[in-house]
Amino acid sequence: MNEIDIKQIQPAISVCEFGRFACAIHSLFFVLTLSTTIVADDEDGTTFFKNDVLPILQKRCYSCHSHSSGTMKGGLALDWKSGWVQGGESGTSIVPGKPDESLLIEAVKRQSFEMPPDEPLDKSEIATLVKWVESGAPDPRTVEPAQDRPSTDWWSLR
Repeated sequence: MNEIDIKQIQPAISVCEFGRFACAIHSLFFVLTLSTTIVADDEDGTTFFKNDVLPILQKRCYSCHSHSSGTMKGGLALDWKSGWVQGGESGTSIVPGKPDESLLIEAVKRQSFEMPPDEPLDKSEIATLVKWVESGAPDPRTVEPAQDRPSTDWWSLR
């Protein structure tokens, strides 16, 4: 959540012509309106997912767990919501609201599986994923991505 700089509010208080009480009420209303707007912008968690969670999944998970990679290791697709809801060979990978019961969180913390296998996520990336799962794992990606197919326009098949 964004912090409000008191220096931005101070001029409004000093120029108020209605007295201190009215100015205080006006300022309080302004602050509450601003904070409500900020929360409403991401009420469903979509902004947090798109700005913070999705880049981690794309950078650290998609090479093995996406339609574009051509294979879903362990049967797990992380490039759309139904992929992680269904889960892979080990079952559902995310239990919304319960990071301690989510295989994805166990894997990135290296408690069960070691994912990603080549280089562990840093603590801030893990914290972002935990926060996402704690908040119910909102994910607007409801359409299954198309799987990239290799070209069959080879000279030998002509």
